[in-house]
Amino acid sequence: SRDGKRRRLYSYLRDTTLDDDRINEDLIPYLGESHRLRFFPAITVVVIPKPTRRKNGGADLPDRYPAMGQKIVIDENGSSQWVRSFGGLFEVARFISDPAIKTIEELTEEGLYPEAELRLTDEACLLAIDGQHRLVALQGVMDTLVDAERLRYPNLNSIDHASYASLKVPATIMYIPSLHAGAGLSDLTLAVAFRQVFVDINRNARQVNESRNILLDEHDLNSIFTRTVCSFVQDRARSNVEINLDCIEWDKVDQENQLTRPASITNVVFIKSVFQSWLGDGSQGDDGGMLRANLQLDLLQPELESSEVSYRNLTATNFTYAQKTTIMRHFEKAYLSPFVDLLSSMPGALKRQIIVGEVRNVLAKTDGSPEDIITREKVLEVMFGGPEHADNLRDRKVNALYRLQADKLSTFDVAHGVSIVRTKMFQKAFFQCVLEVYAARYVRRMEFKAFCDTLVPHLRGRFQTKWFSLFGKERPALDRHGLDRYGVAEWKKQFVFDIVFLLLVKADSDFVFDSEGCVLKRQEYSTRLWKSYQERVGALVQEDRIRGSEEKKVLAQGEKEIRALAGKEFIASPK
Repeated sequence: SRDGKRRRLYSYLRDTTLDDDRINEDLIPYLGESHRLRFFPAITVVVIPKPTRRKNGGADLPDRYPAMGQKIVIDENGSSQWVRSFGGLFEVARFISDPAIKTIEELTEEGLYPEAELRLTDEACLLAIDGQHRLVALQGVMDTLVDAERLRYPNLNSIDHASYASLKVPATIMYIPSLHAGAGLSDLTLAVAFRQVFVDINRNARQVNESRNILLDEHDLNSIFTRTVCSFVQDRARSNVEINLDCIEWDKVDQENQLTRPASITNVVFIKSVFQSWLGDGSQGDDGGMLRANLQLDLLQPELESSEVSYRNLTATNFTYAQKTTIMRHFEKAYLSPFVDLLSSMPGALKRQIIVGEVRNVLAKTDGSPEDIITREKVLEVMFGGPEHADNLRDRKVNALYRLQADKLSTFDVAHGVSIVRTKMFQKAFFQCVLEVYAARYVRRMEFKAFCDTLVPHLRGRFQTKWFSLFGKERPALDRHGLDRYGVAEWKKQFVFDIVFLLLVKADSDFVFDSEGCVLKRQEYSTRLWKSYQERVGALVQEDRIRGSEEKKVLAQGEKEIRALAGKEFIASPK
């Protein structure tokens, strides 16, 4: 159990308390998912003597184990064991493989079997120094917590404790044989040693980056969809798409809202975020309605009914393996290829691929001096490899060539407004616009693939032309003063969405909505865009980033651009 006394035991090693919310909200529900494979790594526990209680309620941990004694014991079967005893606390026994060994002095590592047997007495304690949260969650589902502890974790009320009665979990049990009374190392105590073990375990653990987690995740449909998209792009012969792996940044380490490689136009985190905004993220407030509606899973309801997870309880993170198989088969047939087509239809994506290909060809050349070849290879690693190659840039020649090739992409991005396209904010807005059009006008008239087959030529044609005319050449006022620095603020996401939608309508209003719908949407989105732009300009004036005398000119520039997007439906309200 983990009563107050147990809590105080932790103070011997580190000053901390357990996170009850994590145990109740994450670990116990995870263990309760009987329709899924569940796994916990081994818990690390240490052998300590029973602490000496103080009158004030505290306790002292002895500095050492009792003095160690050792002997060779021959059992009734004639097998020999080397037994080390630490007072009345515990024993460690190892079987001797060489029958010629009769004394302690004759012992060698080669003459011993590798296995050992740990024998604990009632005077010993086992204290978890890594995996305490897992341990308490396991005690909870096995119903071994005391009543006062159970009350901390209301999610235990939905657990079938009987099914966990015989649960067994691995543990790594540690002791330090040299830390006993009479041994050397007088400045080292059990508390200090095990505290350092805890630090070493946690300091040297490396968190897997977000991209890798997404690509390996089997508990989130959005992650599985993302991995499927990446695999589809990777298999060029089968997919026959115009984008390749250089477009996708695979090893995202930090700054999840930015791209870190100049060659990429999207990354794994971006793609998953698009799926989450489309299908729901499976969080506590997500009832699965978006997933069922937007993937049209009603068509598969009989196949998706399950006694473990009903169709109505299906979400992006709550499903059985059989349900996952059915959903993935449906996704791959109806949504995978169209999604990749949309990905390659973002402004500048295909044109940028040509530049990326030229850069790769330059760096892959094998002519010239050995030094030049090595320099190009190192730049190739930085531009198209993972972040582990960043140290290559410490070489001046490598750095200079890298900047030269990266500038080719940067120049293209600025000239075609692709800097905005390479943000998660834009990519979510782009897909949301497309999906809103489909949901509003086409969902009952044609399958998603047929819709995208019709839409993609518009996106790669007039839509991109309109995009380049607005964001190409000089940065427009909507970019300089409206968006300014890209970020994740909600108003910026809405700002980008309104621009993309108005451009989409302008490129082909008849396809996007009927005439009445276009008028209403243009009025709604352009009015909201104008209001947001005014607020942003006002904030920049307050921050002295725009002089008051220039405010009218800046507002007039933005109004002109919004009017060009919305047409006669735009009605500029006074500031």
